[in-house]
Amino acid sequence: MEKGPENRYVPRERTVEDLDIDRYMGQWYEIARFDHRFERGMDNVTTQYERTGENRVKVTNSGFRNGKRHLAHGKARIPDLKHPGKLEVSFFLWFYADYYVMELGEDYSYALVGSSSDKYLWILARTSICWPAPGSGATIPRN
Repeated sequence: MEKGPENRYVPRERTVEDLDIDRYMGQWYEIARFDHRFERGMDNVTTQYERTGENRVKVTNSGFRNGKRHLAHGKARIPDLKHPGKLEVSFFLWFYADYYVMELGEDYSYALVGSSSDKYLWILARTSICWPAPGSGATIPRN
């Protein structure tokens, strides 16, 4: 458990209650991430999601390390339609890991993705730049 707004404890496994998987498909840009070995040193990372069946998704990650493009092909599934924000993703055989859509813009312009572990977190956006323009009135709250 971790502290949430107003010092309430919220489960790390909290995900969006509604996820339109078809709207989620397409290209996403990685804006930020927790560092981990399989993406270490990568930049300009994008992910392409393509629906391949009722609860199945083709995943293609692309990024650059030392100027060379690297691709990773995987698959995702929604194991329980009652919890559409809790997906599982695999990049190797039948070994699946949690893929939790924890926050999602109403217009599907950004997503916060994590897992049941506190080791993984990504901020994704539909464009490579997601910060508000100067003078827009948008603020980032401080804790």
